[in-house]
Amino acid sequence: MKLSSWCVFFFTALCFSVAVEAAPKGKRYGPLRIFMGQAKLMNGSIVIPAKNSGGQDLFVGVFCDKKLFNFTGSGFQWGDWERPLYSHEEKIVRDACR
Repeated sequence: MKLSSWCVFFFTALCFSVAVEAAPKGKRYGPLRIFMGQAKLMNGSIVIPAKNSGGQDLFVGVFCDKKLFNFTGSGFQWGDWERPLYSHEEKIVRDACR
């Protein structure tokens, strides 16, 4: 059975659109784009890859038991565990701890 060039084009376009939609886009929280689907549990906290508004990679940490928030700065060095200071940090903690 021979497929028309239109069918081949349509099938290719459909596959491409599914692949593009499956790529992780992350969810925007204030100035951060968070990739919850790639979160990992580490030492009792959730570590989530993220990007800041400048497109730089970083990690966000959430300690659900105490509702604490942390993130990496330059050189991927962790700061101190703190209560969320901004509303977008509170939303990240809430969503990560569901």
